Amino acid sequence: MGNSVLQSGAALGAVITPIIIEMCLRLKFPEGFSHLEGWRSSFLIIGLTGLLWIVFWFIFTKDVDLSPQETQKEQNSSSTWNDLSDIVKNRNFWILMLTVLSINMTWHFFRAWLPLYLKETHGYTKSQVNWFSSGYYLASDIGSLFAGFLTLRLAAKGFKVFEAKKIVFGTFSVITLLSILVAFMPAGPLFLGLLMVLGFATLALFPCYYSFSQTLTKKHQGKVTGFLGSFTWTGMFIMQIGAGLWIQGTENHYTQLYLGQGMLQEAAESLAKTKSYTLGIALAGIPPIISFLAIHLFWNPKGSIEQESH
Repeated sequence: MGNSVLQSGAALGAVITPIIIEMCLRLKFPEGFSHLEGWRSSFLIIGLTGLLWIVFWFIFTKDVDLSPQETQKEQNSSSTWNDLSDIVKNRNFWILMLTVLSINMTWHFFRAWLPLYLKETHGYTKSQVNWFSSGYYLASDIGSLFAGFLTLRLAAKGFKVFEAKKIVFGTFSVITLLSILVAFMPAGPLFLGLLMVLGFATLALFPCYYSFSQTLTKKHQGKVTGFLGSFTWTGMFIMQIGAGLWIQGTENHYTQLYLGQGMLQEAAESLAKTKSYTLGIALAGIPPIISFLAIHLFWNPKGSIEQESH
């Protein structure tokens, strides 16, 4: 539940951001400051919010003790290389690597490409996409919180905690498969509603992942989190470049195809845009179910690094 609340904060920011952008696009500054209108004002607002956040951070953390809890003897008991060796030899670590890569592929594909998909494939305006984005991230926020709540309820009903987490992760992994259906749907309320369900399910996977990673180790949690985070963002860098090349290549292919059928250039390009995202949207919801199967089949509930070292 704690992980759910933490993750919901990121989604809450995403809910507010499109609204701020809409306001900034309509904002009028006094004479002499007109160069700040439009997208520049959004940078000002975000920067000032960050400065305000720093003030609150120092206020609320001034009495927090962040000193290491381990004794010096425990810190020196093994070298960093031995610590890393313990991590990479653990089977659950590699399952976590597959899991974090899978859920981020789904989340970040939709985060990056959904606005363009709505505009270029389905003809929604920039303003409509901004307002939809707020709804999409609000649904994601609710999904994140619901994952924690559902896990608590299942545990209260008598399920073991690990099994409760696995059920929640598996349930939302199945829901992300709706992307296959959404990719071939026409624009309309049902289409937008199912996209929100996808957002609801996708972000709900993250608290589950964090919870799984926190069972791997107590002593080396920082190393595990840092390593997996670095791996994830490297993977996302490659994935987004690949997605962009695929979408552009698909659009070019269909443009040439329609031109060969005698269409005018503008009509061919417009129709090609409606085809360029289809396969990516369909495939984007599949990775989480693969990671769920890995957790279900291969995860060792007693395979923490500390237990294995003993």
